[in-house]
Amino acid sequence: MLYEAAWGHRLLADLEIAAAHKKLQHDLQQKQRDELAKKLPQGQPVPNVPLPEVPLSAVPVQPSETQARNQYQALINAFPDLAINADARFELAEMLSERGDHDSAIKLLKDALDKEPNPELTD
Repeated sequence: MLYEAAWGHRLLADLEIAAAHKKLQHDLQQKQRDELAKKLPQGQPVPNVPLPEVPLSAVPVQPSETQARNQYQALINAFPDLAINADARFELAEMLSERGDHDSAIKLLKDALDKEPNPELTD
């Protein structure tokens, strides 16, 4: 159930991250428009400003993302001998590495490989 809960939170996190990312893009776009409008003569229309690129690192960790991490960690801690534990370690490592926390991700991956995971995951 912890594994399924983690996946449910991951799905919600994807939506929250996308919404926060889009909001950051629009806020930055509006800021660029305002700066451009100040430089233009009064009454001249502001040209279209494309949506700027915003890296994932600029998006704060979302509540469901934190919940997913907590669910994975609870599974890893509570049931260290289950086969699904390795899956949880790999998936949590993936989430951490997407956010740039490579040291924690590497530690989880090493622990997962030490536990003799499913050969498909090892590949």
